[in-house]
Amino acid sequence: MLPAVAMLSVPGRLAETVALGAEFDAAGFPGLYLPSAGDPVSLCLSLAHAPRVALAALGPKMVDLALTRANGLIQANAARSRLPELMAELRDRDRPPGFEVADMIPTVVGADITAARERCRDILLPYLARAGYVAYWRAAGYTEEMDRADAARRDGDNASVRAAMTDRWIDDVCLCGPASRIREGLAAWFETGIDLPILVPSSLDGGHRTALRQLLGIFG
Repeated sequence: MLPAVAMLSVPGRLAETVALGAEFDAAGFPGLYLPSAGDPVSLCLSLAHAPRVALAALGPKMVDLALTRANGLIQANAARSRLPELMAELRDRDRPPGFEVADMIPTVVGADITAARERCRDILLPYLARAGYVAYWRAAGYTEEMDRADAARRDGDNASVRAAMTDRWIDDVCLCGPASRIREGLAAWFETGIDLPILVPSSLDGGHRTALRQLLGIFG
C-alpha cells in the first residue's frame, strides 16, 4: 500500500510541480496533500483533483466536528501508538461510510538514523510551544517528555528541550532513516487502521524536491 504525499507549491515553479505531481499519480500514489504554503489553489486547479472536505482534528472537539461536518479528518504529528484507540472510538461512534482518517507524518529520508532523528527534532520543536499538541502527546503516553520539555522551555534551556524529545517519542510520531526503515514504518502506520498516511518529506541530502524524488524511488 502506498501513502499520500504532501507537496508544496513553490512560486514560479508551478509547471515543474504539476509535472512532479503527475509522476506520483502515474506511480499509483492515492493522493497529494497540498499545504497552505505557496499557492495551493492554483496547484489544485492545475492537478484537477476533485476536493473532499477533511478537517484538521487532533483533539476531541475537532474530531466531533469532523464527524458531523466533513468527509474525513486529518491529524498531524499524531502518535502512531494512539491511532488504534482513535479508530476504535470512531467505530463505536458509527463512523459514516466513506469517512477517511489521515495522518500527516514528518518523514526524513537519509542513511544516518541519528541525523534523521535530529532533523525530526527540528521539525517538531515549534509544536512543543502549542498547548493543544502538548496536551495530545501527554494523553498519548508522553507525560514525562512533555513535563521535561515544558520545564526546559520555561527556563529558556533549548538544549534540554531537545533532550526531552526522546527517540521513543520521535519514532512514534515520525518516519526517519533509510529507505528500508521508511517502508517498514509506513506498514506499521497502515496497521493502525487509518486510511491514509500522508508523508511530509524532508531529506538529509537536499531540499523538498530532493525528498519527493527520494519517495518516488522508495515507493514508485
